[in-house]
Amino acid sequence: MTLEEYDAKVSEMGERLRAHWDEDLYDELNDYQYEHMQEFLKEYGKTIGNSPAKKVCFDLLYYAVHDSKSGSSIMDVKSKKLADEVKEIIMNEIGQYLLDPPEIYQYGDSWSIDCMFAGNYIPFWDGWRE
Repeated sequence: MTLEEYDAKVSEMGERLRAHWDEDLYDELNDYQYEHMQEFLKEYGKTIGNSPAKKVCFDLLYYAVHDSKSGSSIMDVKSKKLADEVKEIIMNEIGQYLLDPPEIYQYGDSWSIDCMFAGNYIPFWDGWRE
C-alpha cells in the first residue's frame, strides 16, 4: 500500500468520524493506523544498521506511534552534530509523516529533537475527538 492510499483511507475514515462520532469506527480507524504504522516501523527498523542517528529517528517515530496521543515526540542527544544528522535523516526518510520540520534546541548539556507527527500516523490521536 502506498502512503497516498493509506492517507486517503485514514482521511475518509476521519471525515466520517467527524461527521458522526461512532466508537466502532474510532476503534477501526485506530486499528488500521496501528497495523500500518507497525508494519512501517518494522521495515524502517531494518534500515538502522549501526547508525545512532537512524536509531534516534526510529525511536522518535516509535514513541509517536506507541505512546503519544498528540503526535509530539521529543528525544535528547548528546551533541548538536548528532541532532543535525537526525534532522537531516528525518527530513529525507520520514519527513512526510511530520507536520513541520523537527525543531533542534539545546537543553542543558544535550540537544533536543522536537517532532510533531501528523494525526494520520498516530493511533488514538486526540484530534479525532475535536
